Amino acid sequence: INSEDLLSRIMTMPTNFGRIHKVVSIKNKYFNNQNDIFIVCKDQEGYYTTATDVLKTNLSKYIDDFRAIGDRYNILDATIFNFGISIKIKIKKGYSPNSVAFEIKNSIIEGMRFDLLNIGSPLDLAEIYKIIMSNEGVSSLITPKENIVITKFSGNAIDPDSFLDYNTNSFNARMLH
Repeated sequence: INSEDLLSRIMTMPTNFGRIHKVVSIKNKYFNNQNDIFIVCKDQEGYYTTATDVLKTNLSKYIDDFRAIGDRYNILDATIFNFGISIKIKIKKGYSPNSVAFEIKNSIIEGMRFDLLNIGSPLDLAEIYKIIMSNEGVSSLITPKENIVITKFSGNAIDPDSFLDYNTNSFNARMLH
């Protein structure tokens, strides 16, 4: 079975085994015929979470029927990142700052479709920049492009209660463009 078929089978695994939300298979660089399968699930509230040991065991047993002789798989949790977008902009005269901020937020959510990104997919900072600058109320972006994505949140956020703090994983946004 090839990698695409395996991933398709995993995503259509019967729900009585558990539910995986995203999966990716990467060839293990240290061992031949061995792939690392990274998975992530969602909890009841819709937030990303690691898979339970029971689900990993069920997945291992489920894919045993499809593996070729000699193929080996490591089932691993994908790292979950909690990030935000923080920008400072100059607003054109005659535009409401709250309205422009609301429109930018909605445009980024709709345009970027973060929910469709797969494990290991990069964030496109150039696209985020383009979405911000396409708003007719924006005169200029003050925040440097590489500082738009943040992984640490402070009390200075507009709505600190809206940020989830369910992990402490961080990444370098400069590596994302």
